[in-house]
Amino acid sequence: MLTELNRPPDEIATGDVIIFGTAGGDEYEHAVIVVKRNGDNLYCNAYSNDRYHRSWKFWWGYFTVAHFIHLDDNAGYQANLRPYTPDRPAS
Repeated sequence: MLTELNRPPDEIATGDVIIFGTAGGDEYEHAVIVVKRNGDNLYCNAYSNDRYHRSWKFWWGYFTVAHFIHLDDNAGYQANLRPYTPDRPAS
């Protein structure tokens, strides 16, 4: 969650996720992807209203809680990754 200094955790970087919500309510309402970091400012993209390179502070006008999710480098990497195709049931 957000630190008392109103700054994001140091490990948050490009590709990480921030999920915003409301304290005492739904804490997981809106997710954004970090696309750039400049010091203590994170720039994010989001699907609603095509938000492009907005400061993460923009969403504080709407939400009161932020969950920062850091994805390690190469998280989910697999050398021979193939698309998942589920088996079709027999007709």
